[in-house]
Amino acid sequence: AARSYTAALQASPGWVQPYRSLSMTYRFMGQGDKAIETLRRGVAATNGSEVLALDLGTELERAGRHDEAIKVFEGMLAKNPQQQVAVNNLAMILANYRSADAASLDRAARLVEPFANSENPAFLDTYGWVQHRRGRHAEAVAALQKAVDKAPDAPELRYHLGLAQLAQGN
Repeated sequence: AARSYTAALQASPGWVQPYRSLSMTYRFMGQGDKAIETLRRGVAATNGSEVLALDLGTELERAGRHDEAIKVFEGMLAKNPQQQVAVNNLAMILANYRSADAASLDRAARLVEPFANSENPAFLDTYGWVQHRRGRHAEAVAALQKAVDKAPDAPELRYHLGLAQLAQGN
């Protein structure tokens, strides 16, 4: 698979899909650094593809390189402040990995404010999770319950709801 995707990139270096597929292939082979490097090259070769940048930020987070992931999502938002998936991912990273930093949690809260009445369960989850991390458990439970109602088979959403309920003493 890696050879086929590499050949496709040689034939068409501006094509997004082979970068994504090659990166996933490397990840599944346990070569996370190669996956990240492939995505970095893809972002550069495709003039900043948002799809590849989102994948890059996610891959960096998966690798535990949170500060780098934050920079990727911040860079995306500098170019397109309305990129909701980048907003969502940045807020979740701030809530998960910088929760001891009040300024980061406040920033996450500002980022997710527009998600408070979202119909998207992932955005509701992030909104609720940020509220939970800020100690606003009643608000968190309400949002997380809405998220679970919209996506009842999503285990991470149920986990977040359970933790927020536990924090409320439930």
